[in-house]
Amino acid sequence: MNRNYINIGILIVLVAAVFAVSRTGRTELPTATTAASPVATTSAPLPIVDNVTLKAGATTYSAHIEKSESVLDLMRSLVSTSSFTFTGKDYPSLGFFVESIDGKRNGDGKYWILYVNGKSSDLGASNATIHAGDTVEWRFEKSY
Repeated sequence: MNRNYINIGILIVLVAAVFAVSRTGRTELPTATTAASPVATTSAPLPIVDNVTLKAGATTYSAHIEKSESVLDLMRSLVSTSSFTFTGKDYPSLGFFVESIDGKRNGDGKYWILYVNGKSSDLGASNATIHAGDTVEWRFEKSY
């Protein structure tokens, strides 16, 4: 019988404790917030990686193209971002004809010949299309 009194006493103490805690005005436990914490950002732009190469004689230039573009577009881009220079004429029915690259002019039977990925191009600079990863090369060679 003493054991029953002990169990009843423990039960009364527990009920009183629960009642006392609930009367303190605290109705809910703090919960973890689910809002995302702010992420540190930087205003610096991501670096642009060069993805195409143009060789002219012994000089190599690197550039970045977003999608496919013509060799002539690449050359014009390099003029504005590097020491690369060229001159030429645009012939409406034929396309652009390169006359000089980096100060070296066509002459004495030698001309600037366009190669794309190691193969002589069947198209001129204004019509040959290049893509990321391509290598464009201008070789000063005897024309056949």
